Amino acid sequence: MSEKHERFLRLTAVQRRVPFSRSNLYLMMSRGEFPQPILLGARAVAWLESEIDSWIEAKVIEGRAEAGIQPLIAKSDLESFLTRCEMEPQADRGFKQG
Repeated sequence: MSEKHERFLRLTAVQRRVPFSRSNLYLMMSRGEFPQPILLGARAVAWLESEIDSWIEAKVIEGRAEAGIQPLIAKSDLESFLTRCEMEPQADRGFKQG
């Protein structure tokens, strides 16, 4: 079984992943619409990468549901596929080396 290590994302890394300014992110946090950061020190905060990933995934599902778009593959099937890929040797994925 592969072990997942949690990572912290600082504000600039979060902003690279979501299309919002600092002030908008903090407004969304105050409304409960975005994950809260974790206090790392007296003047340092960071977000858990898994919480940002979950928020992004929820927004994608929400947006597609509002537009009436059905997912092409079930999330459980995708996770199963990705897990199998991680367990396979990396040397040969069926691509010819040129």
